[in-house]
Amino acid sequence: MRDWHVKHMQDTVIKYLKGLPDDAFRFDKKLYKRYSGITNVRNKLQYDLKHGATQVDLREFLASIRKDESFSVLRKSNGFADRLNELESHF
Repeated sequence: MRDWHVKHMQDTVIKYLKGLPDDAFRFDKKLYKRYSGITNVRNKLQYDLKHGATQVDLREFLASIRKDESFSVLRKSNGFADRLNELESHF
């Protein structure tokens, strides 16, 4: 189960950092507003940390997002740096 929680944590962080595309449908905007705020993301990450993932896993993943070349497309998204700094400040 630990592996599942680590993977879920990574997917949640990536989804939050991507943000909402400019050409999103109205329904997608509504769902993003309801479920993808920093509060909901923080609660999802707390759940994963409680059930198997560790703070070290989260910190290493956030550091790899800043440095790893495979996340270069993600780093180019609009508002990425603000969302990442906000997420790091909570953890």
